[in-house]
Amino acid sequence: MFLKDYSISRNQFSFFTEINTRWRDLDAFDHINHAMYLTYLETGRFDYLSNIKELKKSIIMASITIDYHKQGYHPSKLYIGQKIVSVGNSSFKILASIFNNEEVSPLISSLAVIVCFDFNEQKTFPVPEIIRNKMK
Repeated sequence: MFLKDYSISRNQFSFFTEINTRWRDLDAFDHINHAMYLTYLETGRFDYLSNIKELKKSIIMASITIDYHKQGYHPSKLYIGQKIVSVGNSSFKILASIFNNEEVSPLISSLAVIVCFDFNEQKTFPVPEIIRNKMK
């Protein structure tokens, strides 16, 4: 699955993290620097998965795809929507979008592949049932 496989709008998400932009997030053209969106997404992903004790210190990102739809500016209140859209044996995909203020269409969209990984054993492990249930 790729981002083009999803029709993305704000009403698809039930979980949001709220972030206020900062002046330091801007680039030389006075819009939010593209790299800052990765930090925003990581904050949202942490909030989304933080209450799942089975994943503490045991996941690794295999890939992330980002589509930039329009420019973001400071000051803004951003809302990062997250949802699990696919679950495999030892990995799952999180679709995320960042919305400016109350806008319905996103500034950016992202698809991240997250792998359940035991760092001590250096091997993958099955996706916990709680993740499968989050997708429903």
